[in-house]
Amino acid sequence: MRKGKKIMCIMLAAFLLLPPNLTSYAAADAEPMSNSQNFASYYVDNNGSDSNNGSKKAPFKSIQKAQEAVRSLIGNGKLPSGGAKVYLREGTYYLYDSLVFGPEDSGTENGKITYTAYPGEEVSLSGSKPIEQSWFRPIQEEEKVRIIDQEAAGKVLVADLRGNDITEYGVLNTRGYHYFNKGQYMAAELIVNGENQTLARYPNEGTIPVDNKYLLPEEMSFKYDIDRPSSWANATDAWICGTLSINYENNYYPIESINTTEKKIKLKEGKIKTYYTNGWYFAENLLEELDETGEYYIDREEGKLYYLPPADFSTKSYKIELSTIGKPIFYFNGAKNISVTNMTIEGGRGYAALGTTKDYQMMTYGEFLIKNNVTNPITFDPTSTHFLRLASPADYPEAQVFPGHIWDGFLDDGPGVVGIEFTNCLIRNFGQGGLIFRGTKIKLENNEIKNIGGTGVFMSGGDYETLTSSENTIISNTIHRIGYQHKAYNPAIALQGVGGRVAYNDVFDGPHCIINFGGNDHIFEYNKIHDAVKECLDMDAIYTRNEISPQQRGSVFKNNYIYNLGIFPVGQYTKQFNVCGIRTDNNGHALQIYNNIFANIGSDRANNVVAVRAQGTRNTIKGNLFLDCSATYWGFDNYKPEMTWNTADAETLRRLELVKKYAANPIYAARYPELLTFDQEFYAAVATNTFEENLTVNIKFPLSLINGAILPSGARGAQQLMLGTNNRALTEDPGFAGYGSGNYELNAGLALLDQMPSFKNHNMNEFGPKGLSGKALTENLKDYINNLDINKVSKELLLKSLGKVTDALSKEQYKQVLLHMTAFLAQAKLQSPWIITNDQFDYILVESVNICKAVFATAENNSENSDSVTKIKQILEFFKSFSDGNDKSGKYKELTEKIKALAGLVQ
Repeated sequence: MRKGKKIMCIMLAAFLLLPPNLTSYAAADAEPMSNSQNFASYYVDNNGSDSNNGSKKAPFKSIQKAQEAVRSLIGNGKLPSGGAKVYLREGTYYLYDSLVFGPEDSGTENGKITYTAYPGEEVSLSGSKPIEQSWFRPIQEEEKVRIIDQEAAGKVLVADLRGNDITEYGVLNTRGYHYFNKGQYMAAELIVNGENQTLARYPNEGTIPVDNKYLLPEEMSFKYDIDRPSSWANATDAWICGTLSINYENNYYPIESINTTEKKIKLKEGKIKTYYTNGWYFAENLLEELDETGEYYIDREEGKLYYLPPADFSTKSYKIELSTIGKPIFYFNGAKNISVTNMTIEGGRGYAALGTTKDYQMMTYGEFLIKNNVTNPITFDPTSTHFLRLASPADYPEAQVFPGHIWDGFLDDGPGVVGIEFTNCLIRNFGQGGLIFRGTKIKLENNEIKNIGGTGVFMSGGDYETLTSSENTIISNTIHRIGYQHKAYNPAIALQGVGGRVAYNDVFDGPHCIINFGGNDHIFEYNKIHDAVKECLDMDAIYTRNEISPQQRGSVFKNNYIYNLGIFPVGQYTKQFNVCGIRTDNNGHALQIYNNIFANIGSDRANNVVAVRAQGTRNTIKGNLFLDCSATYWGFDNYKPEMTWNTADAETLRRLELVKKYAANPIYAARYPELLTFDQEFYAAVATNTFEENLTVNIKFPLSLINGAILPSGARGAQQLMLGTNNRALTEDPGFAGYGSGNYELNAGLALLDQMPSFKNHNMNEFGPKGLSGKALTENLKDYINNLDINKVSKELLLKSLGKVTDALSKEQYKQVLLHMTAFLAQAKLQSPWIITNDQFDYILVESVNICKAVFATAENNSENSDSVTKIKQILEFFKSFSDGNDKSGKYKELTEKIKALAGLVQ
């Protein structure tokens, strides 16, 4: 019997090796593709040539040449129905001008143009200039003199950038809150092994407090009461970063001079204003303070880079770069249906990607101010004693968008781009911002976005008048360390427009707000949102200001995990205050907050640190867990039944007219019927805010008694203005699965779960990134098979089998997906090892396991399998051991049995 099987396999293999009679379209000079794929493909390799035809055997050298080839297909009407793919072979591709894509580079909705790494290879697009390790030498004795810490000075190295043809360093520039940015890209930054290094600063961590009594706004100066700043008197191009005005601002100021006798620092430009809190700052760009590993300083006049390297610098190889490009890496100028996948995009002074309406002209700083009616000349008069002093906007002509302050950020009013996708990319080390888009059907999935000087992701799209959804999605991304250059109102995610979905992301580590949104009908769900508002006061992790546009509503926060807020020291303040998890500022409206976990927000006796603050109208907070929060929900404090809207106030009247206008729109009236009664529901007079079926548990510390009385529900505010029942406020563990370990799922069978039907008992694994979707993983496996050097009939059979997986995925038939995966693996097994090598088969097996896990993770949400938890756990544990272990081919039979068993556990 075994002999017969072997003969049949050999015959099958011989059959598969027969010359195929293929009828698929193959574009001129493009790699032929199979019928099931039907797309053109081109290849790019650093070792290729632009005189080649772009095939796998004769790749292009540049991405731009591949772009030209795709553009030619489109222009000649020869683009296959499946679009085109440009595969980049392993290596780093240095770019010093934008890759610009317009309508002439666009694919179709079902036939995208994809730029991707070759399967299994690592690819980076970099806007940096590489620096050789051999360029560094110890500094001379005369160079050491300026450095305060002489022990550290002995370890500092210097590299001659200019002598090695690196001459673009950018400039340090004034920036900060609101109309304080000059539209200049950031200065060049040193990047070592993929991580930003630290511009030499003092102190190395934290800030220097400044008492209000030391502020001299009329002189644009302030006094210092420590000795250290006197050491910077002879520094060239020294700057300070911090708050010398309002405590939710954070500005970057150039130092004009330091008077060591009077201990006074005079600023060239900036904003100084006394406030109810004292200020704080740190100083940077100081060779004098180069004293800690990882710090650097660039002498722009001499073109020299000073660096205090790691201790093993002389014995270990380091990748060293200077971010250089002053343009976006990708610029989608009215483009449609272009996808970027599976690569690293890094190292620029501007943005990773920018997507705008065709021929949209980015404004200069002066044009931006004019459009926003900021024309008061005293603001820009360098001789003025006004508290805000900037030089003439005409001196800053570099065009720039301003994503950040959500109500005046991105000035592109056109339709933008369509169908742009970034999937499975690492996007890092951009001084100005990450992915900035206006448009529709934009999809960001499973990316890591980190070390971004400004906003991580800015997205705007959809139609306000018709409430047509943008269909924009931000799914399963990790976004962190953002806003380190622009520290005010530059969040990880800024969302405008209509109908965006933000789900399964891990968003953290920002100095200011971490999510900033405006518009209508957005969904935020299953995100982890934490460790934000780390360097200011009076700010919130999730911030909106829709009181100025009360027709903007319908956005929902549900099933998110929001934690670690209001706990960071700032300036002289060891405990933060006036910090919220979510706030609609200035008595805004219509926050919808359901079934979230708010945890570790504030501290014992915190001053106005609140999980949710929403004091306007029609705010609903329902079914949430508030755990160890100093305050839960804060509505309006004073019940004033005689009050109504002040129509004598021009701004209030403008807002009421806005509501009246949109209430007359049948689409708005149907979607938001409360607009019809808005003018009758003044927030201090009528109860419209709901706080219902929320569970408050304070174990570490009690609810704070500061800022007013606490209601029995655990909320605060005027009881007459708050609707809602059936809340619980406890001071002991009600039965968490693992309070000490951060597992806040409640044990089954607790009476309070039956008593609070709207409360959702979360599994902590629900939150945050889920990895690539089954569809994306299947497409990646198709890519791998397409690029195998095997005969086309063999390839066709495998792709046809995977095509059934894709079809079942599109129909959400998850049981069938898993069964089709076993059929696909059987097909691959038949071809191994005669056609497919053992290593290739092992790769296919591991990727197939990943697809099955992703499919099951999706299917779980649509199935009832609580009685099969043990069996599921065993299967998933086998999948892990299979992927990590050896002899995968030997476990093939067991693997397919496990996949079939998994198929039996889904609907």
